[in-house]
Amino acid sequence: MYLVKAGESHGKAMIGILCDVPAGIKVDKSHINALLQERSFALGRSERQVIENDEINLITGIRNGYTLGNNVGFVIENKVHSDYENIMSAFDCDTSSAQVTALRPGHADLPGICRGNFKDARNVLEGASARNTCLNVVGGAVALSMLDMLGIKIGVRVRSLGYEKDESDCDFNQILNAKSPAYSLNQNFIDRCKSLIESAKNSGDTLGGTVEMVISPIKKGFGFYMGEKRVNSVIAQDIMQIQSVKGLYFGENSFEFNGFGSNYHGNINKQDNSLIVSNSLSGGIDGGMTNGDYIKITVALKPIPTTKKGLETIDIKTGEKAISAKERSDITAVFASCSILKCVVATAISKVITERIGCDNMTEIIKRYADL
Repeated sequence: MYLVKAGESHGKAMIGILCDVPAGIKVDKSHINALLQERSFALGRSERQVIENDEINLITGIRNGYTLGNNVGFVIENKVHSDYENIMSAFDCDTSSAQVTALRPGHADLPGICRGNFKDARNVLEGASARNTCLNVVGGAVALSMLDMLGIKIGVRVRSLGYEKDESDCDFNQILNAKSPAYSLNQNFIDRCKSLIESAKNSGDTLGGTVEMVISPIKKGFGFYMGEKRVNSVIAQDIMQIQSVKGLYFGENSFEFNGFGSNYHGNINKQDNSLIVSNSLSGGIDGGMTNGDYIKITVALKPIPTTKKGLETIDIKTGEKAISAKERSDITAVFASCSILKCVVATAISKVITERIGCDNMTEIIKRYADL
């Protein structure tokens, strides 16, 4: 299962096609819209989210609430397009208006205009915008439904925002209950984050942080021990497509990598005639394959590069020093990333599972998975 995306941030619509979808996945439109709402109204979002209020329009690949085995095509309307129609249309629009020439450091502006030979960074930022992660949420919602049919769950919570950290311990069921808008069960941490967000907003700045993900145990041997089919490679590649993500690692959040291997790798024991990994800090993956333990991932997200106060830059129109363009922007993507990350990882895991046991229909997939 993989997602193909198209659309510009202020264009008419965002368009997605989910490919290699097994037949028989139960699709709940209200669940998809709820996930879109989680993305939109997480802490730190901009006023645009109130305007957009995303709602999915499923076009192909689903009949009476179940996937058909065809590609699933869908559209999300950009409601702000009416205000940008004169500058963001396929034909007969005014490209001299609302140009972005004061490039934003840390964004796609500079490398994008070089790649496309553009004189206006709007040609870059419209496609580079994290607006397109709404498509990841929809595609991932279908993947989450598939995993749910296999008994696989994904939990996510925010572990830090700027200098504020959540040091509390949570078991898997507690993490599953961490929901939008804060993705935390620690009220003290939430209050500190709200205060920090307000401070950043007042100073015209942005914030980064870290997110922890935990996936319930997947049966041993999914993935491969060579090359691009390693399960951690597949997951990492999909996570890194999210605009603010700068890094990630698999394993316990508390482990220091300057420790000893004897404290990291745990043991292999026998339980009910099955071999199990215990006391391991590797995060559910060994040698590029699932080991039957919980998969644990920590993701680091940078502060959003579009700041209200702007950064020192060069205006490519004048060649002079300038302050970077101030497009409408969130204060932080950390909280909104939680629903996106959950959906992106669900798509990656679904891909890994179907590559091993087939992707024709859910009846066969459920049986083959149960028989392993």
